[in-house]
Amino acid sequence: MSSDKPLSVDLYFSLKFYSQNCKENEYISIAKKLFLNGINERIVLKILKNSCLNKNNIRKSLSDLKFKSKNDSINVVLNKIFLNDKKSQSILVGNKKRERINNKNYDELFTLIKKLGKWPGVSITGRDMNIYHVDISYDFSQSLLHFSNNQIEKLLPYLLEAVKNGDISPYHFARIYDYYYIKKIALELIKDNTLIENRNGFHFVSKQYFGTYKNNNRKDVFPPVINPENLEERREKACLIGQNIELD
Repeated sequence: MSSDKPLSVDLYFSLKFYSQNCKENEYISIAKKLFLNGINERIVLKILKNSCLNKNNIRKSLSDLKFKSKNDSINVVLNKIFLNDKKSQSILVGNKKRERINNKNYDELFTLIKKLGKWPGVSITGRDMNIYHVDISYDFSQSLLHFSNNQIEKLLPYLLEAVKNGDISPYHFARIYDYYYIKKIALELIKDNTLIENRNGFHFVSKQYFGTYKNNNRKDVFPPVINPENLEERREKACLIGQNIELD
């Protein structure tokens, strides 16, 4: 898959490839694009730790490049949502306070979206912080994991449009949707009092939709059940690899 405006997750893996294959000019070119996407120097240069490239030459070539964000007022709102979300997940925060914080984050995000008429993605903020193909915890979209299902359903049309327009990575949309889907199926099972048998006996077992979440060992999918209908097609659309969960 190629794009005239590649997302940071694609650029980041290109950067790793060039760093491992001693292609200095290509590395510098990709690093500059990541800087323009709002990725800080520390993350970009961290890859050089085990690289065959000359680290001093790289640093010198990139030293004069400064990232300047656009729409600073919007980034302030989104950064506030990000920080409040991190605060809400502290073990010191009670459930009622956590819910208040999450609802406030949702209200601020939805108000911003209505004002913009679209998802505040790369084209709006000038920043694309989702560089790792495993998580979404590097920007405000992490807060979506803590919104209610009703709230997520109101945001889904904007998220889908953002995927089509290249404003959010398909993979990171899949992460958000899987989390929503896991909760949705779990609530339906509880409501219907449905028990499913697994190796540990009878339990409520939810499902994933794309299969992006794994256990801490990073090998086994959790929850272990994935909706099988058109799975391969769904995963390919989300930039995953067929049904092979191991190759995310």
